[in-house]
Order: sequence, then structure tokens, then C-alpha cells
Amino acid sequence: MAEPVSLQTILTYLTLISVPVGVLYHISTLRNQSRTRQAQLFMQLYQRTIDEESNRRWDDHMRLQWDDYEDYQRKYGAESDRPISLHTVWQQFNGVGLLLKRGLIDKETAYGLTGGWRAVLIWLKWKDIIVEMRGRYYNPDYMDGLEFLGVEMMKLREEKGLPNRLPLGFESTNL
Repeated sequence: MAEPVSLQTILTYLTLISVPVGVLYHISTLRNQSRTRQAQLFMQLYQRTIDEESNRRWDDHMRLQWDDYEDYQRKYGAESDRPISLHTVWQQFNGVGLLLKRGLIDKETAYGLTGGWRAVLIWLKWKDIIVEMRGRYYNPDYMDGLEFLGVEMMKLREEKGLPNRLPLGFESTNL
């Protein structure tokens, strides 16, 4: 005849079972919170790129033209109303690029956040000006997130068989 199981034995087994179940539940909860935070971050960044004012500003800056850095400075430098607005556009892309560079988002997410081609276009359009600013202002990592994003999105577009060039009207020079 089998001995009856004591209440103490049952409680011990329940404790042994509940600990791993609790740990698994906690891990699952943390993963869900992490996904929720990532989705919230994505949507906050995305909201900044889809409003009408952001799109107008982006389009306006992409249509600017200059012959060289000095011409750019004369037309759109500190004496104009452009630098703050332009820097705002660059910073949006720079932030996404920094997230990508640090592995906090993947390439496809970055592509979706920036419209993919927009990151390429903004880097192709402004790289000479940004590189010149890095040297003139002794700031070698200025907009390095934007550069990283632009280069990585060009690679991704190449993998997809898509072109990486500025369309008519977005070239930077009047020449």
C-alpha cells in the first residue's frame, strides 16, 4: 500500500513548480514591455516624419541649390532663416541613424522610419556640406548618425535592386 502524500510534500512540490513558472511569466512580461517600448519609440519617431510641416520643410531643403560651400553660406548660412530649420531636418535622420548604429533598431525598421529613399537622398544632397562643416568647425563626428543611416540605406536599396541617386530638382548645384 502506498503511503499518503503529506501536506508538506505537496507544498514543497508546488513551491518548486511555482518558481520557474513565475520566472517564465516575468521574462514574458519583460519581453512584452520591451516590444511595447520599441513600438512607442517607433511611433514617436514616425510621427515626426509624417506631419505636413516636416514634409514641407524636407521638400523645401531638398530643393535648395548652391554652387559651392561659400555660395551655400551666402545663400543659406547664419544670416538666413535656414540653419535652424535645416538642422532640425538633419537631426531627425541623425537620431534614427544613431539608433541603427547602436543596434537598437534594425535596417528595415530604419528604412520604414525614414522612407528609406529619403535617408539616401538627404545624405547624397548634403554630404559635401556636412563634411565641409566637420572640417571648418573641428567637429569630425557631426551628423555621423545621418551619414551612417544614408550609407546603410544605400546598401539596403542596392540589395533590393533600387537606385541611389538624386532625382531632377534635388541636385545641389546650379551648374
